[in-house]
Amino acid sequence: MKTTASLLQAMLDAAKAEIDGSFCAIFAGPVPDAAGDALDMANDHTLLAILTLDNDGVTGLDFDSAVGGLLAKPSADVWEGTVAFSGAEDSEATLTPTFFRFGGGDLTGASTDPRLQGSVGGPSSAAEMKLEGETLTDNGSNTAVVATFNVRLTPIG
Repeated sequence: MKTTASLLQAMLDAAKAEIDGSFCAIFAGPVPDAAGDALDMANDHTLLAILTLDNDGVTGLDFDSAVGGLLAKPSADVWEGTVAFSGAEDSEATLTPTFFRFGGGDLTGASTDPRLQGSVGGPSSAAEMKLEGETLTDNGSNTAVVATFNVRLTPIG
């Protein structure tokens, strides 16, 4: 199947309209096969942080307008969340994030709502979402800060 740049632009515009104003949750544990799958918070998964604009706890996250097949985190925006472990490994002091979910509602349950899911890593990783550090420590005051985050579609043909 081949696409044009204009179709990819329309797809990114539609995705932006669906997910702007949503929140992003960062998790440790095995990465689910699909973004709509339920997480096993008792045995496998741990919520590490929920990201909001400026870590205010209430303002969702927006993307810049799509340009050249790319939706990007606005460079002036601070996407940040207080680290507070909840789930399978909540007794640990430090965990390595493995994936994120970006969307509305309960990001741990099964859902058919619009949702993005992808890998999380440190600043030098190949992850789709790059944090300022490789691990997160739950001490009541640390925060998770997104360094870069982009959604890219590439035209084929």
